[in-house]
Amino acid sequence: RVKQILNDYLNKKQIIDNKLVELNNLKKHFNICESDFQAAKTAFEAKDTEYQIQKNMVADFMKSLRAKLEGGKPCPLCGSTTHQYHDENVVNSLFSTIEKAWNEARNAFEKAKDEKNKAEGEINLLNKSIENEQKLLNNLFNNLSDECNGKPVYDLERLDKGLNDCESKISIEKTKISEINEKKEAVKAIQDELKQLQ
Repeated sequence: RVKQILNDYLNKKQIIDNKLVELNNLKKHFNICESDFQAAKTAFEAKDTEYQIQKNMVADFMKSLRAKLEGGKPCPLCGSTTHQYHDENVVNSLFSTIEKAWNEARNAFEKAKDEKNKAEGEINLLNKSIENEQKLLNNLFNNLSDECNGKPVYDLERLDKGLNDCESKISIEKTKISEINEKKEAVKAIQDELKQLQ
């Protein structure tokens, strides 16, 4: 019974040790994800600020200026009399480059956030699993302690040696009992014979 509980205890302990190694690796991975997330967040915030400025400029300032441009008359900004940006599509195509860079920064930020959240979720799940395994280990420890009268044995080799010693002693004692029973039978036969003689 002690050996069985001890085997379960040692197996459970090994499972916990393996999960602690896994947890440590996950924490390292999480730190990398956290670092990537912060970098992506900073990059996106900078790109977002730039994007909003450009967006407002296109929406308000540039559109109002373009509306005032007349063919043959000089532009108030550059002095050119040929107004290549009079066409709104040309301005929008220039803005689309900024929008593309903004989308890329946003996608990188979202991906980094998802990776960080995933790693965090895995850590939480593993922590709960380790907590549950630890409770089972504590129960096994208590059972082991009870079976060993408060002095739990953790050495399987020592336990096997003890079991072998006990089995050897039992075998010797069984032999002695067998010999005693044979002598008892002999004594009974002699007693029976004495009775007949008497």
